[in-house]
Amino acid sequence: MITYTILILTANPIGEQSLDLDKEVACIIERLQAEKVREQFVVVSALAVTPSEVRTALLTHQPIFLDMVLGNEGLCCKTLKVKPNLFPLQR
Repeated sequence: MITYTILILTANPIGEQSLDLDKEVACIIERLQAEKVREQFVVVSALAVTPSEVRTALLTHQPIFLDMVLGNEGLCCKTLKVKPNLFPLQR
């Protein structure tokens, strides 16, 4: 079975109101863990990352997804080279 690493990097803008990004990440992880396809995904997350930490994380984990949307129909992953992939979420 192929597994996909989901790299989630977050940071609140300096001087701005907190966005509760840790709660957002927890919701994403919780939603994925509740799905039958959870074995296909490994989530790596880091909060309050600096620009150098972003670079290090990208080099270390080499993600292929540029964007992802977790919606009612599934997890949609977008890349540079191919059309978006939809991973249906079924319980």
